[in-house]
Formats: sequence, C-alpha cells, structure tokens
Amino acid sequence: MRARPSSRGPGPRGSSSGAGAVAQAGNFVVDRSTMQMDARVVDEQGKQQARIQMAYEQKRTPAAPQPAAMKPEVIVHATIVVDTSGSMALLSEGGSKTRMDVVLDLVQDMIRKVLRKDDRVTLAFFNTTYIQDWVNCPVSTILDQFTRVRDKALSCLQQSGQTALWDKSEKALTLMKKAEKGKTDQQVGKTDDKGNLVLRELVVFTDGEDNASKLTLPEMVHRVKNENMPNFHYKCMVVGAPIFAASIEKHFQGVKRAQIISEADCSLASMRRAFQRANTAIQKTKKDMEDTIVEHFIVTVEKKVPKGSHAAPVVPAVIRQIQGICGGGSGLLANFEDRGRSQNRNQASITGGSGGGGGSRHASRTRGNSRTRS
Repeated sequence: MRARPSSRGPGPRGSSSGAGAVAQAGNFVVDRSTMQMDARVVDEQGKQQARIQMAYEQKRTPAAPQPAAMKPEVIVHATIVVDTSGSMALLSEGGSKTRMDVVLDLVQDMIRKVLRKDDRVTLAFFNTTYIQDWVNCPVSTILDQFTRVRDKALSCLQQSGQTALWDKSEKALTLMKKAEKGKTDQQVGKTDDKGNLVLRELVVFTDGEDNASKLTLPEMVHRVKNENMPNFHYKCMVVGAPIFAASIEKHFQGVKRAQIISEADCSLASMRRAFQRANTAIQKTKKDMEDTIVEHFIVTVEKKVPKGSHAAPVVPAVIRQIQGICGGGSGLLANFEDRGRSQNRNQASITGGSGGGGGSRHASRTRGNSRTRS
C-alpha cells in the first residue's frame, strides 16, 4: 500500500513485499493556505483503504523566559549619528530651515514611524568630537525628550569644527558593541535576554566630505566588513558631495551589510529621499528577519480506516513518517520554517514498512525559500 495526497495522483511505487499491508513510496501535500494535510492510503490497484487528515493549529514559539506562547520579536537597536560640522548651520537649498533642523525632523520621523516601542535608540552627534547623550534608550524616551535632543544638536553645532566621518563612525561602532548590556565584544549574540532577535543598525548622516579623520576609508571598509556583531548593518547617508559619495560607494562595493545613500545636493527633497531610502531598507531587513523565525504548529490527526481494512497496520507508520518529515519527532508537533515567499503547497515523500514505521524520511524543497524540516 502507499500513501498519496487526495488532490494529486499516486506517488512513485516502491518495491512490493508481497501479501499484507505495506506502505510504499508516496506523497502527501501540506497546504499552508488552509493549514491542512490530506493523505490517502491505497492498495496496489489504487483502491482507497484509509484516509488520513491532519489540521495544523499555529502556536507561536515562547520567547524565554516568558511563559506565554508567542512568536519572538525582531528588536531594532539603532545608533543614529548626525554630522554637526559648521555646514549643517546653512539653510537647506531652496528651503527656509537649516540643514540641521531638516535632519532632526527626519530623525524624529525615523524613530516615530520606523521603530517600535520595544526598539532601542542611541543618538549621537559628531564633528571632530563625538557626543553621545542618549544610549540604548527606549523609543518613547527619545521622542519625549526630543526638545532636549534639538538643544544638544544646536550646542554641538555652535562648536563648529570639521568632519571626522570615519573616526567617529568607527567610534560609534565600538560604543555600539559596548552598549550590549552584560556582554563583552566577543559575546554579542543574535538575541536579547528575552530571546528576541536583535537587528543592529548604525545610521550615519553627513552633508560633506571627511576632512579630519586619521582613519582612512579603506580602513573603515575593513572595520565594517569584518565586524562580528550578528545582524549588523551600516548605512551612510551623504548629501551634497556626489564625488565623495561615489568614492565611498566604490570602496564599499560587495560589502552586503553596508549601504551608501547619496544625494547630489542638500535640498529638503534630497534629504527626505535619503532618509526614506534608509527607512525602507531597515523595514525590509526587519521583515526578512521576522519571516525566518520558526513557528510551531500543533497537529491534529483524523484517521478514517474502514473496519477490517488491510490498511490498519499501515496507518500508524504513515502518521509517524509524516510527523517525522514535518519535524515533529516523537510528538504531534510539526516545525515549519517559512520565509514568507513560499508557494502555498509543500510536498514531501514518505516510505515505510509494514506497521513498524521504520521507513526512511525525506523532505523535498519546493520553489521559493520555504521548506519542511526533518
């Protein structure tokens, strides 16, 4: 006998062992859109001997140490670093606000619209100095104190100074690692103490070229490329310096965790576009991480075996094999890893022996990035 899906033809035949009920190679189909699986056990003539239906009930993975069942979140730890060199006091091109006022408005929008209440923010300003008064703060704290943020930016701007972009970007990265509470540089993990995945974003804004750093651009590229913090991304927004930005883009080419965002001028529209690109990239990365979180599904099995059917010894083996293919092991728990871009159906093959369930297990990968795990 063999198991096959109710909606498709029979799977490939295995070798027959003669009389009796034998589960041979076949297929079953898991339909993620309805969260149901339907398989039929048939004899060699294709006559149905039993039907197995499974329904999957979503159960989100507990985020330790909380006892409630929930899906782990992706928490953003964002360090936002803003240039306060003298040119930031100039009016934006064609506008009535200074570049600093425009950028602070855009930073506030980024924190309010892109980040969530459980995310953390570090906010810093730089020219030839580096001032970081808000470290790993809740989003609400930053927003509530944004008048103070503006005052601090203005005081830094009045100090004027040149632009040490690479020196201060490297310092921001170093302090970003130290801000991971209770962890050393070598022990920064993928998750926080609640089991949530951490997305680390270093976002730097400048309106001109680096003219004061001791660290060179190639050295900064090497620093970012070889950073060992998990889920770390570097975004550098450069407006009003297209030749400088082109050089940065060339040096960072191939560094996947780095994104160089450039605009040719310092107009309000250009600065808005730069921040919008950064916002979109952060949201996309976060969504991709959320889609990789493993979810668990409780499996409910309904067996329909006619009285006296030769399929009776086979059904338990088929069920065990299906559970094994889905990752359930000894219990009725099936683990799926779904990256969110899958087809609606995942197909896997099962084989088995008479009654014992000692057959092999195999999960075949479908198109897209979804797969069942064995």
